[in-house]
Amino acid sequence: MQLIEIKDYSDITTVVNAIDYSATQAVKAGLTFYITTTTDKKATQAQRGSLHVWCEQVGQVLNDAGLPMMKKALFSDDMIEVDWNLLLVKEQIYKPMLNSLTGKTSTEKQTTVDPSTVADHLVRYFSNKGVVLPRWPSNK
Repeated sequence: MQLIEIKDYSDITTVVNAIDYSATQAVKAGLTFYITTTTDKKATQAQRGSLHVWCEQVGQVLNDAGLPMMKKALFSDDMIEVDWNLLLVKEQIYKPMLNSLTGKTSTEKQTTVDPSTVADHLVRYFSNKGVVLPRWPSNK
């Protein structure tokens, strides 16, 4: 599958020519040619920054609630309590939920609506466990 993006009005002629060429090649080869479009916008820089702030805040809430992450020690079979931090929350909580909801494995591939969708699900999950997560950071 080939991905062709139109980011600017000046890209349209190039994209139309690429589509025409690819469609012609497919038809000549006896194949079916499909075009899929999307208007999803990638998450903004501000949203990525908010994600980091929120993950750090979530880590603090989990630590304050006495809910450390349990990690198997590499040097023994023991489980060790590890305090949550931005990276652990993002990798162990946020990204798995993002993947479950959207199939995306990277926060770089999020759309503008994905962060709030993921956060809403996580807030609901943790509230059912008696833990109140912080609101999503906002500049408002």
